[in-house]
Amino acid sequence: MSAPGQQLAPGALVLDAPVAPAAEAPARARQRSAVSEPTVVFAVTFAAFVALGVWLTVHLQVVPYDSAFRLAHALFVWHGAPAKLSAIGFVWPPLMTLVFLPFAAVKPLATSLIALPLTSAVAAAGTLAVLARTFRLLGMPRRASYPLIAAFAVNPMFIHYATNGMSEMWTFLWLLWGLYYLLRWHLSHQVPVLALSGIAMAFGLLSRYELAPYIVVMGVAIFALTWRKRGADETESSLLLFGAPVVYGLGVWLLLSYMIIGDPLYFLHHELAERFVLEQGRSLSEGGAHGANAGTLTLARLIVELYGRLFLPQLLVLVPLAVVSAVRRSGIGAMLIALVLLNPLMTYMFVKSSDLALMQLRFNTRSMPLTLAAIGWLFYLSRGRMRPALIACSLVSLLACIPLTWQTMKTYPYVFAEHDFVRAIETGEPHDPIHLADARTMAGYINAHVHGRREVLVDDSQTFLPLLLGGHPELYFDRIDKGDTVWRKVLRDPRGKVGWMLVPFKQGPIGDLILARYPGAPEGAVPFLHVVFTTRDLALLRVAPPVRRPHRAT
Repeated sequence: MSAPGQQLAPGALVLDAPVAPAAEAPARARQRSAVSEPTVVFAVTFAAFVALGVWLTVHLQVVPYDSAFRLAHALFVWHGAPAKLSAIGFVWPPLMTLVFLPFAAVKPLATSLIALPLTSAVAAAGTLAVLARTFRLLGMPRRASYPLIAAFAVNPMFIHYATNGMSEMWTFLWLLWGLYYLLRWHLSHQVPVLALSGIAMAFGLLSRYELAPYIVVMGVAIFALTWRKRGADETESSLLLFGAPVVYGLGVWLLLSYMIIGDPLYFLHHELAERFVLEQGRSLSEGGAHGANAGTLTLARLIVELYGRLFLPQLLVLVPLAVVSAVRRSGIGAMLIALVLLNPLMTYMFVKSSDLALMQLRFNTRSMPLTLAAIGWLFYLSRGRMRPALIACSLVSLLACIPLTWQTMKTYPYVFAEHDFVRAIETGEPHDPIHLADARTMAGYINAHVHGRREVLVDDSQTFLPLLLGGHPELYFDRIDKGDTVWRKVLRDPRGKVGWMLVPFKQGPIGDLILARYPGAPEGAVPFLHVVFTTRDLALLRVAPPVRRPHRAT
């Protein structure tokens, strides 16, 4: 600014006086501290989860079927025949597979399955780093935030999904990331950061479609927080900034589905069919429930019991958050209550209309990171002695739920791979639930005896493990290579087109199309298919050449 009485030339540029270096230094130090803290949290926890994940994956062989399937398709993107991005598939959300691409590009990381813990460790460490930044935004000191973060990080459910490559941990990351920028917008009135919140939730939607209701709740909260205080114009701009990345991301996925598959909603009805049919099939095959016959109150009690056993703090935080939010008239508090309750409400709605198998633990974890954010918001709203009491109670509840969560993972009837995780750690012996050793044996035999590209006809929906573990997907002719139409034509008459077939001995929940076409092939019941090599689950068949009819002289 100009000094009093100083005359300025017309058009002169008026600048503020520079800040003294002595006054600027503390601000810079605080900025460096704020930047370095999440980085340290990320680096330390990433290293820990990678080390633990490699031990679980390589030594104890605790590998979920779904994460291995996503990794296989990421490998096909780089090393298929031909290599192409559409190998990610168009049924499940694209980021489920895309997140594996950086590690799948290095073939040894994929074939050794080390890419699984590497990928999920990135998401887990990122989740904890964003949580640390959220606590700092809400004014929580390090001596209070670090114990809470550590207690959350050692929860066995968090560790399980931080090391197994599943997409649940990415859901944690996107949810917390989106919430962090929404809170920052609310506290600092910086409208542009809402775009970052929208980008995070767009990534979340393309990782799990189930995050769509969370986007709606956050959008409603933005509307309610801006309408009365800031007017219609800012309300409109805020909603556009938050919603545009979500609409754009989903629009790109719809467009790609239309251009490649011919149906923009192909993913929607196929995932619904697989979610509500395949999951029921898995449950029935494992002796699960045959249907959701429980009454309304009984089902509600079962869900409350599940959430108490899985992660008790998410139930304990609701009452104080509701009371403090009502007293302080906090719209953010009301939003957090709605977000925490959204997962059990969705579970109730889906289970009521389908099957109790949808009460799997992994489907009910989304309130866990939101619970930590709710604790942070309670700290922000609290004053005086309430803050130490809140931290103490939160830490006790987080530590107390660790053995309870472990026991739930061990005994709960509706699980995905939690039983395998607990059993492997308790015994210290390899568990191998998806028979990795047999798949490696089959892959080794094929690598030694098959030398041409696309020589082994395979339905990769069920028999993908030899393609992944062998490291040579170019030897196989799967449904991705030339498309379903060409593949099915070869399946109808394979003689002269392929030299081998790889089939399972029995159908799984998804169903192998080769076995459906030639049901007796693994037992040698098809005349032109000869069994060459078998493992516990798979049979390699040699396809006889076509019969040449003798030429008749005229």
